[in-house]
Amino acid sequence: MATSPKEQFAYMITQNKGAALEKIIEQILMSEVYTTSEFLSSPNIKSLGETNKHYYTLKLFSNGTFSDYQKEKAKCIALNEKMLFNLKLISLIELAKSHKLLSYSTLKENFDLKDNFSLEEILFSAISRGLIVGKVDMQKETLSVVSVKPRHNLNDMTKAENQIDKFIANIDQATKYIDGQIANLNKENTKSQNLINNLA
Repeated sequence: MATSPKEQFAYMITQNKGAALEKIIEQILMSEVYTTSEFLSSPNIKSLGETNKHYYTLKLFSNGTFSDYQKEKAKCIALNEKMLFNLKLISLIELAKSHKLLSYSTLKENFDLKDNFSLEEILFSAISRGLIVGKVDMQKETLSVVSVKPRHNLNDMTKAENQIDKFIANIDQATKYIDGQIANLNKENTKSQNLINNLA
C-alpha cells in the first residue's frame, strides 16, 4: 500500500485522466515532492499531450528552473504562491549543484526577488527540508553550499538510460562471443571424437 506522498501521487495518476489528472498535477506542484521526472513516463500523463499546459508545467518542474518559467509562462498554467515557492526551491537546488558559494544578489536576480527576507525564507526552507546542506551568512549575504540533494531530472535519466543500454549491449556481445566459442569447442570435440572412432 502506498505510504509516501510520492507513491500516493503515482497511484492517483494511474487512476485518473483528463481534468481529474490535471487537478492531481496541481496538487503535486504544491506538495513537498521535489523530484517529479518519474511521473512524466506515466501513460496517463503522456496522454495529456506536450502542448497541454499542465503537462508542460510538470515537465518544467521536473527539468527546468524559475528562469525558464519566466521565459515560458504562456505555455504553463498560472502558478499560485505555493507553486512559485516550490519552483524557486527546485531552482535553488539546480544553482547549488554548480556553485559552492551563492550571493544574495545572484539569487534575488534569479528568483526575481527584491528583499532579503523573501530570499531567506527560501534558503532556510531548503535547508530545513534537507534539499541543501549549507550555511546562510546573513551579514555577508551569502549561501555556502556543502551538498545538494540529487535532482533526478530528464537529462540525468537519459544519461542513466544510455549507460544501461551500453551495459546491455556489452552483455549481448559477450554472450554472442561465448556462444561462438562454445560452438567452436563442440565442433572440435566432434572432430576429435570422429578421429578416435576412425582409429578404433
